[in-house]
Amino acid sequence: MTATEKLKSRFPDLNFVKPLPVDKHPRYEKFGIKFSPNKRTVLPKGHLKEDGRKKVLADTLLNSDTPIKLRDGVHEYADIFRPVTSDEHPVPAVICWSPYRKTSISLDMIWHRAGVPKGWISGYETFEDLDPAEWTRRGYAIVNVDARGAQFSEAMVQRSHPALKALAPWEGFTDIYRQLYLRGEFSMNNVFAAQYQGGVAGGEGVEDVAQMVKTHPLFDDYWTQKYDEVLNIDVPIYVLGSFGNSFHVYGSFDTFRRAKSTHKWMRVHARFEWYEMYEPKPIDDLQRFYDRYAKGIMNGWETDTPSLRLSLHGFGTVPNIAERSEIGFPLQRQQLRKYYLDASVKRLTSLLPPDEAVASYDSQDLNASSDFTINFDEYPEIAGYTKVRQ
Repeated sequence: MTATEKLKSRFPDLNFVKPLPVDKHPRYEKFGIKFSPNKRTVLPKGHLKEDGRKKVLADTLLNSDTPIKLRDGVHEYADIFRPVTSDEHPVPAVICWSPYRKTSISLDMIWHRAGVPKGWISGYETFEDLDPAEWTRRGYAIVNVDARGAQFSEAMVQRSHPALKALAPWEGFTDIYRQLYLRGEFSMNNVFAAQYQGGVAGGEGVEDVAQMVKTHPLFDDYWTQKYDEVLNIDVPIYVLGSFGNSFHVYGSFDTFRRAKSTHKWMRVHARFEWYEMYEPKPIDDLQRFYDRYAKGIMNGWETDTPSLRLSLHGFGTVPNIAERSEIGFPLQRQQLRKYYLDASVKRLTSLLPPDEAVASYDSQDLNASSDFTINFDEYPEIAGYTKVRQ
């Protein structure tokens, strides 16, 4: 039974959207994508994919659309970039796996390229992943995979591999229900769901998640099988997180907190995620992690790297905090405070109000609200989780 058939047997109401083929999809047409299984191309040092891009920094071998047979017989296809010397001198592989296809989306589609200069990347990188033009020079193979069901790959669903040495989830995402589509059981980001389904090209089917949001509003078995249980992670991990992208905040921090790995680090940056992927200093930092656990180089990573580097956004005249060293999260030195809503004065107070009061507003008025304020006598810092209890 295929993965698709298994899903249909468990969820009879699950429909699959048939995407347009690669050569008919408007997003793909301009790329001139052709299915070229096992094609070998040498990209010499100094090669430019196009003017204004980053040059390939080392002689690189590209194996296009390499078939990868999975345990259930389904094939995924990957573009593998590796040093030309890797036949004689094997190198570790960094697998770049995402729901995005390996050749159809780029930062050119993002407003002002999210601040990333065009010359920082080669154009061979898959969306939101490492640039092979940089990493083959550093002694790594970059494996850009079309996830199951995308582009030329077959069926859908992803699993980890027992040969995995380390994980670097930069801007994590672990729970499609709570973190993307139905946070607090309130439907959200449905436009994103429809746009994503319409943006996929390939020969297989894509789950109609936008419809399942409507028919499965509660966290049931359908959403449970899409939840990534981070307690199962036991390899060294380097998590990148931030407070700038609401899709990834919880997944990043939750992975760092609950993964059972005995070797784990987190860096919370104050910029946007794509800039971190291609700026030289973060790349050097990530390489040190990979060198230690993928190559076994004793480079002092464990002793030199704080378990948590925390950045916080300032407000008004309060400056940003950039990568301050901490131990664990929530912070060991945190001081929890409890405040109560006092509707009679529209304030947050440290003492339970003596009398009941009511604050209300017109929920049909998009400009209406009930606002509660609090004044601090000294500089406060919010660096952890906030909770509201009724």
